Amino acid sequence: MVRTMLSALCVLALILGGLSGCTTPSPAEDEAPVEPAPVEEEAEEEEEHHHDEHGADEGVVGMMALAVVVDGEGQTIGEVRFTQTEEGVAVEGRIEGQEPGPKGFHVHETGLCEPPDFMSAGGHFNPEDHPHGGPDDDPDYRHAGDFGNLDFDDDGVAEFSFVDPVVTLGSGVNNIVGQALIVHFEEDDLTSQPVGEAGGRAGCGLIEEVESF
Repeated sequence: MVRTMLSALCVLALILGGLSGCTTPSPAEDEAPVEPAPVEEEAEEEEEHHHDEHGADEGVVGMMALAVVVDGEGQTIGEVRFTQTEEGVAVEGRIEGQEPGPKGFHVHETGLCEPPDFMSAGGHFNPEDHPHGGPDDDPDYRHAGDFGNLDFDDDGVAEFSFVDPVVTLGSGVNNIVGQALIVHFEEDDLTSQPVGEAGGRAGCGLIEEVESF
């Protein structure tokens, strides 16, 4: 508006002959242009931050851990390998020396495997205080460490491979690195509280991070 009024005055002055060389201010002299806010850049930063938080909750993809399982006499009876994937923790291994049939298999809350009874491992790993359940139950209705049962064949050997979507390796509240892995003498019924009536502890192994298998 100011520029328009000055232009009109200049035209009037030229007509009256009282002013020559009248000029109007450039846009830069009127007011500076407004810089657009970096909305896209801020959005990218927020998305990256959310991804980092999500990744931490899901564990460290590619991280590996190993549990060497021993019996009450301290003899090695198997190994269990853990790998963090995008879908959960891949669990695979072989354990021997047990009676045929299903036997409870859990992560316990304390990283101590003191024979002969392994009671040093404490109760089931249950950081969010959920009831005992089975591996197929909703995460709100199972302990994080509830892996269910291993099926031992007629030779007393169990070979297994599965992915658990609840536990994690390396980060998150359900991180099992440093916890104990327990094989029980009896079958876990997956419902009785607080541990599924799985009986005593036949084997124990400390879950430790490794660089490779």
